[in-house]
Amino acid sequence: KPTDKKGKPRQVDPVQVPRLKYCDKVLVSYECTPDVIGGKAANLNKLEQMAQEGKIDAIIPKFIALPPGYLKEYKVDEYKEAVARKDNATINQILDTSQRHYLYSGRIDNILKFMAKNGVDAPKLVIRSSFNDEDLPGYSNAGVYYSLSGCPNNDSFSLYDCITQVVMSKYIKSAIDMRKYYSIPAGDVEPGVIIQNQVDTSGYFTIYTDDGKGNMIIDFRTGDRSKDKNRGEIINPHVFIYDKKTGELIYKSKQVRKDIGAMFDDKCKLMYSDPVECDLTGNTEVFNQIKEAVKNALIIEKEFGCRQDIEGGFDEKGRLCLWQTRNIP
Repeated sequence: KPTDKKGKPRQVDPVQVPRLKYCDKVLVSYECTPDVIGGKAANLNKLEQMAQEGKIDAIIPKFIALPPGYLKEYKVDEYKEAVARKDNATINQILDTSQRHYLYSGRIDNILKFMAKNGVDAPKLVIRSSFNDEDLPGYSNAGVYYSLSGCPNNDSFSLYDCITQVVMSKYIKSAIDMRKYYSIPAGDVEPGVIIQNQVDTSGYFTIYTDDGKGNMIIDFRTGDRSKDKNRGEIINPHVFIYDKKTGELIYKSKQVRKDIGAMFDDKCKLMYSDPVECDLTGNTEVFNQIKEAVKNALIIEKEFGCRQDIEGGFDEKGRLCLWQTRNIP
């Protein structure tokens, strides 16, 4: 209905992005600290240390990281300006120069050798962003930059292409909009990249360790996260709720896919419905896996000192794997 009341624009405090120390070498996991690369890689380092110390019972897929100093040949800001001018000649020159440097100077080959030496040797890789304006204590910026799965290992051109897409995602629309909204100067944002082993999963999840009401929310999807077909078919995930006070785990809702069909009569009475493909009611194995994930999520939340948004899954042997955690502001 029409109203005379006028809405007020939301007021947000500007976000201060930390400046990083200059570092121009490839980082192994334990070198990924918040002063040299973005919070996503630093959090992964902390998760790995927790696993090594036996604080959590989970596999952290091996990874290395490329800090902003190592990616300096990518003329990201010049690229953005050339795009704004629609200067295709300059765009191609910037990309070609960077490509030649990475592919033909042997730099990508050196990255591949470094990966193999440090256990990043899965057949397929995930190339993730780790910018300095991601996963900060009071600011998440979740899902803004590109993260790409399925990059074949030992393929120089594919690896270069994936790294380039992640670095250049500094200037995709969602990233620009977030910087404007939180008054973050583009010049303060420095791209970092994580190269991580990809895990083939029997199911994957996102855990929100606290919803503000004392509950943990687990969004669980069956299948392999790396297969786009499976992800694209899912409309809603299975939802589990864990009551942190009582310790009760409730199966709240079932996974729904796009291809579920139903037929009704002229009085809207259900005549026929496709079976729900992924009803987990009574699936003891999955319930035990979710309980194991919850137990570890509680430890991670306590260790990080605030609510966490945790991503992980169960590999084909049913083992718990965690590949990301971030603070929920």
